[in-house]
Amino acid sequence: MTPSSAAKLESPPSDRQGGSDAARFRRWLAAALALSALAAALWTAAHHQRVPGLVQFDAVGYWRAAENLRLHGVFSEIPPPDLLPSSMRTPGYPAVLALAFALFGSDPFVAVGLNALLALGAGLFAGLAARELGAGPRRAAVAAAFVAAHPLTLQWVLYVYTDVLFLCGVCAALWLGFRAGLGGRTGRGPLLMGCAVAGLLPLVRPVGLYLLPLAGLAVAGIAWRGRLSPRWAAAALLVLALPALAWTARNRVVLGSFHFCEIGAWNLRFEHANRVRAEAEGVDFWTVYIAEFKEHYHLISRPSREAPPGPLADRWTSEALGIFAGHPAATLRVTLRSLAALYAPALRDYGPWVGAAYPGTGAMLSGGGALDRAAWKGLLLGLAEQALLFAVLWLAIARGWRALGERDARLLLPLAAAGLLTGLSLWAGGNTGPRFRLPIWPLLVVVALAPAAPRRAP
Repeated sequence: MTPSSAAKLESPPSDRQGGSDAARFRRWLAAALALSALAAALWTAAHHQRVPGLVQFDAVGYWRAAENLRLHGVFSEIPPPDLLPSSMRTPGYPAVLALAFALFGSDPFVAVGLNALLALGAGLFAGLAARELGAGPRRAAVAAAFVAAHPLTLQWVLYVYTDVLFLCGVCAALWLGFRAGLGGRTGRGPLLMGCAVAGLLPLVRPVGLYLLPLAGLAVAGIAWRGRLSPRWAAAALLVLALPALAWTARNRVVLGSFHFCEIGAWNLRFEHANRVRAEAEGVDFWTVYIAEFKEHYHLISRPSREAPPGPLADRWTSEALGIFAGHPAATLRVTLRSLAALYAPALRDYGPWVGAAYPGTGAMLSGGGALDRAAWKGLLLGLAEQALLFAVLWLAIARGWRALGERDARLLLPLAAAGLLTGLSLWAGGNTGPRFRLPIWPLLVVVALAPAAPRRAP
């Protein structure tokens, strides 16, 4: 054996294997996203007749806000000619929707196409995040498919709601955070981009505001380990906080209030607290809700300097806390039901996913009602979704418990974010359902599919 051949045998083939592994990951990821795109196309084609009718309830507000931004440059949910500025919601999704409308026209199917692309983006970023954690090519591609083609994702692709954009943002921030913090040398570019994405999340859904401390903690941890200078850490924290500060400053200038958004206080008072009242007093929730909705909604749909939204939100929060304190047993029962609705919804609740009348699947299971095709689809879809959920949840909990013993911050941070989002959904949702699990899902998937922490070289 010649010295050159011996050197070839003894030299580690890491570069060649790394290149082959990366190529296999790209192929698997492309296949997963292609299948997810096919699933989204088939789902939309099967339910295309429902799409125009889904622009209702909250979707009307997002649609109006997008149109007002596009046509008048004003963020307002109130139709012309009033165009009074509002802070009931945040401008992230309406701004993206306004851009899509400006390019392709105002049509519900433009919003559906936008949501489908965002769903594929969420899957892509979830796969990349799993890969950053050391998952193999096939396992990372499975993570991408689990997020992009999950039944919840496909369902909310059809709605003009913030959910899919928020999902995509969470996955992008997760990937960039892993990429910035896991390498031997912290990448400033991924770190700043990750902070920018995480900072924009509150403008998509206000619940993202509560994720900012976790992102700041991650930046502080990187700096504490000596992998980031104090100057760059301060710059990253500024990028993280800037969008929320800018929106708060806008509310102060335009509305005379430093309050960030009213939707959380509204849900807490008129959704959650009224459910507690209905539970404690034995009355119908919708009777109470509709009466108070008619009485109070005009205060936030037409805000002014004479009635700024901040004090209203503070009052609603105080009233809700008083109701919870006055009915602790009812509060506990409603909260436990909300937790069940989030992670173990009744099978009848899957009926509307496929266009079945609300009692469709439930009536079928109880022996009543017609055994129509939509009810069967709702039943099968619900069973599949719940089986997948329980499997991923079990793996995530087991992997998280091991990470706790290993002090593996890679996995503890997304698990903390999942727990925080779960708690906020129970606290402020009131009408909690599977929808609120959508941004929690990729956090669980990435943790469940992550391999064990790599051993340190001696």
